[in-house]
Amino acid sequence: MVRDREVRTRYLRAVAARVGNDPGTLAAEALNPADSGARWCAGWLLARDGSARSRQALTAALRNEPVTENVRSFGLLLNGENPCS
Repeated sequence: MVRDREVRTRYLRAVAARVGNDPGTLAAEALNPADSGARWCAGWLLARDGSARSRQALTAALRNEPVTENVRSFGLLLNGENPCS
């Protein structure tokens, strides 16, 4: 479990460093067809932002996500819950 948390933190930092924290760029990353993990990270960062624009982007990502675990995570994030607990 600790290792999972460390890996998640590194992945989040890498995505944030590459994409930034602007809701527009995160929205695009949340739809990135090439990287399921980056989509998850973008969704998590959008949820932390909490703006209406971020919630719209997260909702769009939820509707377009092909990976079941990401669908679950995006739904939890939209409900204000932590998908990592």
